Amino acid sequence: MHLKGQKDPVASRRWLIQWVLNPNVSHPRTRMPIMHLKPAEAARVADWLLSQKVDDREFQEWNDKDVPAPTQEMLKNLARVYLKKAPAVNTLKVDEVLEKGFTDLKTEAPLMTDDADEQVLVNIKPGDLNDKLKYYIGKKAVGRMGCFACHDIPGYEYAKPIGTPLNDWGKKDPARLAFEDIVAFVKANYQTVPARDDPTDKAKPAKKWTEAVKDGKKPYEQFFFDALEGHMREGFLHQKIEDPRSYDYNRDMKWDDRLRMPQFRFAHPRRTDGEGDDEFKARTDQAEAEAREAVMTFILGLVAEPIHPRYLNNPPPDRLAEVKGRQVLEKFNCAGCHLVRPGVYEVRADQQTRELLKLSHDTVAKGLSTDYGDVKAPIDFAADNAWGAPPPADPDRLQMFGVRPGIRKPTPRQVEQLGIDPDRDLLRFRLADAAAFVDPARQVKVFPAGVNVGVFKDQVVSESRSFGGTFADLMVPYLAKKDLTKYKMEGEGDDRDSNTARRDLPPPLVREGERVQPEWLFTFLRNPTPIRPQVILRMPKFNMSDDDAKALVNYFGGADKLRNPGIGLTYPYLTVPQRDEFYWRERSADYVGRLEKAGELEARGKSYLEETQKRLEAAREAATAAKDDAKKEAEAQRDALEAEVKALKEAVDTKNAARLKKSLEEAQLYWSDGYRLLATTGKSICLDCHRVGAVKAKEEQGPPLELAFSRLRPDWTEHWMANPDRLLTYPTPMPQNFPRGQLLFQELMSGSSLEQVGAARDVLMNLPKVADMPVNRSYRAATSGGK
Repeated sequence: MHLKGQKDPVASRRWLIQWVLNPNVSHPRTRMPIMHLKPAEAARVADWLLSQKVDDREFQEWNDKDVPAPTQEMLKNLARVYLKKAPAVNTLKVDEVLEKGFTDLKTEAPLMTDDADEQVLVNIKPGDLNDKLKYYIGKKAVGRMGCFACHDIPGYEYAKPIGTPLNDWGKKDPARLAFEDIVAFVKANYQTVPARDDPTDKAKPAKKWTEAVKDGKKPYEQFFFDALEGHMREGFLHQKIEDPRSYDYNRDMKWDDRLRMPQFRFAHPRRTDGEGDDEFKARTDQAEAEAREAVMTFILGLVAEPIHPRYLNNPPPDRLAEVKGRQVLEKFNCAGCHLVRPGVYEVRADQQTRELLKLSHDTVAKGLSTDYGDVKAPIDFAADNAWGAPPPADPDRLQMFGVRPGIRKPTPRQVEQLGIDPDRDLLRFRLADAAAFVDPARQVKVFPAGVNVGVFKDQVVSESRSFGGTFADLMVPYLAKKDLTKYKMEGEGDDRDSNTARRDLPPPLVREGERVQPEWLFTFLRNPTPIRPQVILRMPKFNMSDDDAKALVNYFGGADKLRNPGIGLTYPYLTVPQRDEFYWRERSADYVGRLEKAGELEARGKSYLEETQKRLEAAREAATAAKDDAKKEAEAQRDALEAEVKALKEAVDTKNAARLKKSLEEAQLYWSDGYRLLATTGKSICLDCHRVGAVKAKEEQGPPLELAFSRLRPDWTEHWMANPDRLLTYPTPMPQNFPRGQLLFQELMSGSSLEQVGAARDVLMNLPKVADMPVNRSYRAATSGGK
């Protein structure tokens, strides 16, 4: 977009600010997103764009031309050309129409249809003639030149193309091609030279073509001249692309009957530093010729022959969703900001590579600090490819999925224990999926995802780098330079990175399909809303259609279902079993039964009674203080708690285990204890970083947890809370609150780490309903009020 040379800089700046704020105003179907900028921010962007120097001589030459406005006589002459050709117009009345328009359609244009372009010239009012003529001429010109083929122009939605169909051009009979006097034209304007890629010619093609220009005649390859002279398809097509209107040579034609195919420019090379005009022109001609031949190859392959069904690609639904989604990803350049796919690395597993991997794996298995980072002991979900991986098909060839690769030297420990050359390069990356390998003892070992692994660079057979995330990668060092205290860079050399900066930048979309609910993702793509409070960039609003949004939703679902089949991913529809009434009753009964089996039922009943009595007191105070409509609701909450306390007290006082068990089940102890895991103040579980409904966080850094109800999938949520590092492409600041083998937070909820994770997941999937339980509403008010 060149605005530097506009005649009215104030108008240019105003338009550009409006475009940056909301491009849909100027172009309803643009792919340019709404960036949620403030007017002052958009003004700064516009000022920067307008300050850029234009290094385009062709544009500058065109911009310097001062084209005068057409006079009324010019407009009449142009309109006369079209009116004389209009079949519904009486040619004897053309001059009269150009003065005052049509007055009597029945006599002046009896065959004019209701949608004819000439309708605009009916009953022209004084002073409107120029505007009417411009509209008429412009509409005729757009239709004649076929501008609607590329541009979105209202009124031309169903217009037929003006060009010849090309679907069978590759087998078109050369006898049907109008060569006319084209050979004479080429002889008069070009001079033949050998082929550009002639292997016997040692000169540089670009230099050769420059030197071949004599007497102002451009070089013309002998091959294409022979094909043109022999009336072959290849020769005709080459010249048609080279100079479309050259076929009008020596033909007397009216200006509006000339060939209309535009002169396309297929190559757009940039001038390099220190490159002269002749060198740049020669290189441009070379690139243009190569691009022209590429277009020819495509057109000559259009033979309109149906392909046998056995040779047609008929992908299964998941693969088809992935293919269609990639088209939308490229359309909106999602990979510019977001990491979409991890890299793929194939490694030759020789004996020393196995020893290197085993050394790392032994340290990882102990859960200690290793050469490749700190590894937490996870809860295992073997079916998820973040935890488990099948044995390699070939023990001597490994395939690993990783991100953020970097070159490192072996550590002193590796050099000492393995005898590695200290100058031998290691390729180090973070695993996005679990990876299996065969150790020197021929036993299969597995690295979980989230672990940093190093392999010998010279043993990497092939590597396909990660797709996407370029903008985030560029922003990390920028943020660190801007605020080193907040965005501290860690590591050395190529490994330097800032996990805090990664957290505040566009998130990776790896595992997006298994993370979010399809309905939420569709709504978010159509109208993005803020999620993370500390992020420095907002997801822009793209002019995305429903079909595009559905294609992206299905892409993430299909791609993750193919990459991680063990989790049983479903899309585009999702059922959340945790919201079923039967599931509620079953979880409550199981939890109380677990307490009884562990001998904790009576103690938990007493402590729950004491907690409920305290909440009842808070509810009574709230009911007394409430007014108007809020008073009725507060009184209802108080009455519900009073009934619950009464039933619990009778069961505890009588020491009736069966009655206590029933009372705790009816009180839905499982859900209230699960809610305590999330919303208890003073415990480092969720409230340090996340808001839980009305309970505010200590320092809000993560998304509000009430979003999880509609946003996250249940299985992913469970796996995430079990070990967050497994599911992200960078170390997350979220801690592993429920490590395997440790009984934590038993005062909040009894059970193993896995059982606590399941309870927290269940509560998140029902958070609005659980938070609205009488016991939790009063508990919420008490804890939040006491902070």
